[in-house]
Amino acid sequence: MVVLVLTGGAWPAQPQLVSANNLNAEERRAENFLRTAEEELRASAEKGTFVEWAYASNITDHNEKVKLKFQVSQRLYSWYCWRRRLSPLSAEKG
Repeated sequence: MVVLVLTGGAWPAQPQLVSANNLNAEERRAENFLRTAEEELRASAEKGTFVEWAYASNITDHNEKVKLKFQVSQRLYSWYCWRRRLSPLSAEKG
């Protein structure tokens, strides 16, 4: 049997958790960006499910065009989110 005995000193201080009320302006912007992006991506994923299902269950030229148009819009939106995420960094450098 091994017995561990701690003597002297105190435990190291634990870092304080930041509450939602103590966020600085940059953290609030980041939180808002993530909330907005998450909601937009959720809605887009839901729409994408219906677009994919419509094409898979009824393969027509029309449904293929709708699917391709949706895929392009998704890629553009991903690029837009990437640029929006980077915009505060480029503003700080300027």
